[in-house]
Amino acid sequence: NLGLRRLCCRRTLLASQGFEKARAEGAKRMHRLQVSVLALVAAILPLLGCQAHWRLTKPVPRSGGVYENDPLPAHANTEEAWVCRHAHPNPDVERPVIAAGSATGIVYGTGAIGHAGDCSVYISYDTARPRRTMRWVKIANLPDCRSQVNEEVHIDVPSVLPAGEAVLRWDQYALHQVANDPPFIEWFIQCADIVISSSSTRSWESFNSFSIIDNSGVPVYPSSVSSYRSPYNPNQVAPGSSEFWMTGPACVDDSHNQCALTAAGTKGYTGFGGEGSLTPPAATTFGPYLTPTPTTPSPSPTETTLALYPTFAPTQAPSSSGGDAMCCYDAGCISYGTSFCSAVGTWCSGSAEACASCGGTLCVESAESAPVSVPTSPPPTPSPTSAPEGGDQCCYASGCSSYGTASCNAAGSWCSESAEACTRCGGTLCSGVSALFEERARRQKFLRRQG
Repeated sequence: NLGLRRLCCRRTLLASQGFEKARAEGAKRMHRLQVSVLALVAAILPLLGCQAHWRLTKPVPRSGGVYENDPLPAHANTEEAWVCRHAHPNPDVERPVIAAGSATGIVYGTGAIGHAGDCSVYISYDTARPRRTMRWVKIANLPDCRSQVNEEVHIDVPSVLPAGEAVLRWDQYALHQVANDPPFIEWFIQCADIVISSSSTRSWESFNSFSIIDNSGVPVYPSSVSSYRSPYNPNQVAPGSSEFWMTGPACVDDSHNQCALTAAGTKGYTGFGGEGSLTPPAATTFGPYLTPTPTTPSPSPTETTLALYPTFAPTQAPSSSGGDAMCCYDAGCISYGTSFCSAVGTWCSGSAEACASCGGTLCVESAESAPVSVPTSPPPTPSPTSAPEGGDQCCYASGCSSYGTASCNAAGSWCSESAEACTRCGGTLCSGVSALFEERARRQKFLRRQG
């Protein structure tokens, strides 16, 4: 019996040791598998991200067609690489001939997908200038351009472009990072050297051209994320959405290549480009820049009648150059033509007195091409009431996060009296409570991300 018990104990011990050894070997194999999976994921993720990076492939850019898919940094909109990544033409790349007045095709891609955002196409004849001082005109808008990745996109080449050697510039502002904290924009840019054939007799100097990065210190694209649409807003996802808009300068011809999206006076127009002799685009109907109808509405019994605009008769804003007046906030007339101003044709931009009641400065283009303010005469309205402390304010640019700053109309002003009035002025009505809530939410989001 004793021998039998010893034999059983020995077998039990060996079985236990075998189990522990097997379990240890299994744990090692599982660890090696986990490491392998993590390594595989780490290797794949960057590749997936790169699949959304792209470049211009037709016409062949100055890079010669090699990999140049990585974006430029968000702060690069004042650097020469933001104009063209390469300072000089590539002698190994043949210049294609593009005929003015005809259609041509461009291709961008190489990745399987693209980031949300919009593309544009520019032309410059300043082939001998440094990139900083090159002058450009825009010829095409390509909204939601990732929908045409790796496809030939046809654009109309304006017939007014003169013949000669030129540079074609393609860019995209990618908006997939606008929900980050902090938010930022990625930039994809390439330049290609081309030859334009044309029968146009117009000189290059006669165009309303601009610098990409330095217009008296101002780049053609704003740095603020609030100056661009949000791809996460279902009303701004793609053309056809109720509030879709593009940001950028105006084109040579607003009637082609979806250029009406950035025509002078539209929400995303940045104050550069455009040709005053061309037919103005149809008025946009989306976003906060709705032009009030001149007729008095007839409200139905179930509707609430909105407060009418102040009834004083303002004087017409003078303009020494025929430019359109815009009511500008925050930085004053230096922001003329940007989203810091009420659009041309809105009530606030109708006169100096109306703009003053909205809390802004009415600005027009001067003969020296620098916007100037229009003198304001006191409106013959009843004396204004004092602005209540902490009352509602109509805010622009950064929305309610700018509550209490120069980017908002003062509490008690006409634009700040109601949400309807603020919408007509082109802003968002904010209260101290909403601004505080927004700031707290932003800080909590930041703290969660830090944790």
